Amino acid sequence: MADSLCSADFPPYAVCTLDGEHFLIAGGGGQARTGVPNAIEIFEFLKSTRSLTAVSKCRYDTDKGEDRSAIMNADVHRVGNGSFIMVTGKDEMCQLYEINKVKADKEKTDKDLRRRKGKEEESSSSEEEENDNKAKYVIERLKSVQSDFGKPEKYQKVVKFINDGSVFVTGGADGYIRVWKYQTLSKEHEIQAHSKEIDDLDISPSGSKIVSVSRDCKAFVWNTKDGSKTCELTWDQSKPEKAYRYRSCRFGIVEGDKSKSKLFTIHVPHVRDKTNTYCYVTKWDTQKFIPEKTVSTGTDVLSALAVSPDGNYVGLGTMSGSVAVYISFSLQKLKLVKDVHGIFVTGLSFVPISEGNIELLGNQDCSLLSISADKQCKVLRVSKQTKYHGLVIVLGFLAVVVLLILFLDYIGVPL
Repeated sequence: MADSLCSADFPPYAVCTLDGEHFLIAGGGGQARTGVPNAIEIFEFLKSTRSLTAVSKCRYDTDKGEDRSAIMNADVHRVGNGSFIMVTGKDEMCQLYEINKVKADKEKTDKDLRRRKGKEEESSSSEEEENDNKAKYVIERLKSVQSDFGKPEKYQKVVKFINDGSVFVTGGADGYIRVWKYQTLSKEHEIQAHSKEIDDLDISPSGSKIVSVSRDCKAFVWNTKDGSKTCELTWDQSKPEKAYRYRSCRFGIVEGDKSKSKLFTIHVPHVRDKTNTYCYVTKWDTQKFIPEKTVSTGTDVLSALAVSPDGNYVGLGTMSGSVAVYISFSLQKLKLVKDVHGIFVTGLSFVPISEGNIELLGNQDCSLLSISADKQCKVLRVSKQTKYHGLVIVLGFLAVVVLLILFLDYIGVPL
């Protein structure tokens, strides 16, 4: 079962964790005046007596003037203690925002506390007061740049920061990868990467490689420094050509070592029909960029992919609204919860584990946020698995052998 954290008044399409206690969602109804707002909203985890929830700490409406549009994709980079730069995709534009944590107004908080203490309080009021005392966030709109020039439609589909935050990379409907300098929004590289729209891209932990996947059923590895092509990914050659396409790609570190990484991709039928065709998740060697392991995830079409910050877990979302967690090393399914959402999953993000949020989230192996067009944000928590040290297993086996020998000797069986 997944915990229901919060609901929004807009369909969210992007989810990003800011730290172990805060995350944001963004989305909306678009430019059409349908009455569905466009917004960014920041939430904080709150542990109640019965379950885990989240409360809103800041809301920024993107319904004003030139900013009137829904955010369809986003990434964040920490630039200081409680400060972040957010890059977003809004139609053909890449829009930047600055997010800053600010302390609550102490004088206002004291007055609110005195006012509340003077009234009859419900049991939950102490939790509300404690929450009001915590820091808030402010969001400021910065510069923007056109990042896609597709015809007849132009829209940015994905944006990612490099780990050091010096550049970010966009991909969209025109099939081009563009590498941008964060500070100046100047274009460093423009790569004619694909013949059709780019569905997803990711940057290696070292920052040296970009992987892109597209509706042209191709996936390529690019050199971040000069934009040159490193290689093309070759998947399962036993499958008919263009029977499958790459849907998403994510890098993950290995055993917590940021100098080592693996690549993960998900594969869906290129043409959806009424037949129950299987989908797949694949782990790739990032030295030779060859597949290491591929497993079937079932016939529920995959829609989202995430890898945990420590690289140990892979999260998958589906078109039916189900969410699953796999062990990255073996691609063994660890947990699957069906119908977490009422409609397709639009985004996933693992919550980074820290000493500060263990009390909030519980002593879990991992916690995976999921969002959907049903306007819900939920979290799937995977409890710690019982682990046995190798020596204990060996000693246990030897003890069983010894007991068996003693038993056989007791009943007179010659050895």
